Amino acid sequence: MRTEARDADEQRVLDDIAQHGWHIVGIEEDSEGPGFAYSVGMFHTLKHPEIILFGLSDVATMAQIINSIGDEIRNGASFQDWYESDQILEGYSCIFRTVPAAAYSEYLGYGRWFYQTASFPVLQCIWPDNNHRYPWQADFPSALRER
Repeated sequence: MRTEARDADEQRVLDDIAQHGWHIVGIEEDSEGPGFAYSVGMFHTLKHPEIILFGLSDVATMAQIINSIGDEIRNGASFQDWYESDQILEGYSCIFRTVPAAAYSEYLGYGRWFYQTASFPVLQCIWPDNNHRYPWQADFPSALRER
């Protein structure tokens, strides 16, 4: 685990983890892909997989959702692969899926920096479309799946 920062951004990650238990990294949508946000420090602080979210146009909203999930974990909740929860988004169930380590280098840079390895667990919180369909279901709209 990293304990020293080389710049102000890295120091903020370390300070947030020390003060709050985790830091949220937010990446805005651009021509390369959708926006996303993820936690750094939950595995260190709470012994729970980090959380990543994709697909909302507002990174601040994704950060709020991750912080809410972190608060649930701090209060005793535990999420694992294929776990379905109706406590995250009002009116919808979310399913948590394990993120493959092959995706870490593209999406989890600060996580890899903090842990100094790619050996930390991450769960993606996935929500359904307005008709309660998930991306892996055959009738899920292909245009949404590509996002």
